[in-house]
Amino acid sequence: MTSSPSNTPQKPSKLTPKELLTGSALMAVFAGIVLIISTRDWVLTLIAVGIVFVVGLALMAFLSRNIIPNSRDIGASEHVPHR
Repeated sequence: MTSSPSNTPQKPSKLTPKELLTGSALMAVFAGIVLIISTRDWVLTLIAVGIVFVVGLALMAFLSRNIIPNSRDIGASEHVPHR
């Protein structure tokens, strides 16, 4: 049984490193803007931006690693190893 070309995934289900870094950077910039507007303290803002960047990166990587594609994305369910 061969899989038809329509069953092949068009885009990988995992996030690329560029997407992970960009998403984490956007979260950090948003947190920095909110903090600098509310506190006007640069040191606190820079510390919070660093923390948000690292935590956001780790969280996005963890969540993207645990994405399980559905059978339509991977072709046929017999190709998925059962655990």
